[in-house]
Amino acid sequence: MKKNIIVLCILLSNILFWNCSGNLENENTQGENNQLVGSKGAPLEMILVMNPKYLNDTLGKAVKQALMAPTAVLPQDEPYFNVIKTHPEGLGKFLRGHNNLMFLVDMSDKTVIGDMLTKMFTKETLEKAIKDKPIVSLTQKNKYANGQHILYLIARNYGNATRH
Repeated sequence: MKKNIIVLCILLSNILFWNCSGNLENENTQGENNQLVGSKGAPLEMILVMNPKYLNDTLGKAVKQALMAPTAVLPQDEPYFNVIKTHPEGLGKFLRGHNNLMFLVDMSDKTVIGDMLTKMFTKETLEKAIKDKPIVSLTQKNKYANGQHILYLIARNYGNATRH
């Protein structure tokens, strides 16, 4: 009886060991995202990253109004997104791994916070992005976490951003 229990324990520990170790072939075929953790947050929660000086200005109000517009098909007013506002310095590891991130980048903003936002891109990427248009949107998936969606709105200057 003791021999059966020992064999059973060894068998179970081997099964757990092999199941937890993963398959190297599958991990290598997934690319670099296999090192990322899963994204966090509610599905319709949006982290809005922008310079705080624009939050209560025309641009900030327009963005909040668009994201928090009531859903038309519901019997009561419910916003599309629950918006959490932060500045680039407040985007730590916890918020960076959120499901939905939206960055508003003003290329003419020469403040420390504006520089933090524009340094997320190479100069060539920024120039190419706004070459023909005053404001451009770029999307990216799985940058900081698996299952993550990131939207970058890049404007040449504040005036272009508020008009669009």
